[in-house]
Amino acid sequence: MIIPFVGNEAMVVEALRRGEVIAVPTDTVYGLCCSIFCDSAIERIYNIKHRPTSQPVAIVVANISDIYKYVDSTKLPVNASFIFENFLPGPLTVLLESNDVIKSEHVVHGGMIAFRVVDVYPLTEIIKSVDCPLVLTSANVHGADNCFTAEQVFSQLGEDVRYIIDVRESERCFNKESTIIHFEDGKVVIDREGVVSKDDFISQNIDVIS
Repeated sequence: MIIPFVGNEAMVVEALRRGEVIAVPTDTVYGLCCSIFCDSAIERIYNIKHRPTSQPVAIVVANISDIYKYVDSTKLPVNASFIFENFLPGPLTVLLESNDVIKSEHVVHGGMIAFRVVDVYPLTEIIKSVDCPLVLTSANVHGADNCFTAEQVFSQLGEDVRYIIDVRESERCFNKESTIIHFEDGKVVIDREGVVSKDDFISQNIDVIS
């Protein structure tokens, strides 16, 4: 069901708390979201997307400080905070070592969690209202084109998604996927180059491997 967020805020938040899956615009492409603490909802996302279970999903938080609740701070790279401050919130996915607070095997892979921090309407408001991280993955069938409108999401996923949040054209800020990085020996390794480019890191004097 395609709905506007305005006027339906409480309904959307309650749906997530019940373990429903929603689709929402992000700062990159449309994403599927559910509560990080609802295993059945996470499984449903995999089923909706026909996503291989061997491929973990990211989580999205509303603030940089929230990252520290779920990572092993003793294993954070020394330059991690600098990257957080310069590139987050924004279209960057950062792989960091888990502290085992989050247990889902679909999220924690090889001891790592993929984090996103966003500052985009209405996703940030939804995360804050639900008061927990959300699983976030692209709202499309695995291997199909990314979706940039609510109508495209409905065309691919239909009624399998409880609510597809639509926004006014002026509120959309899409271009391409987020950049995915991890750290090796204090250097940034680019696993997938998206909105944030290698040159963006180099301009901040960050050592990069790509």
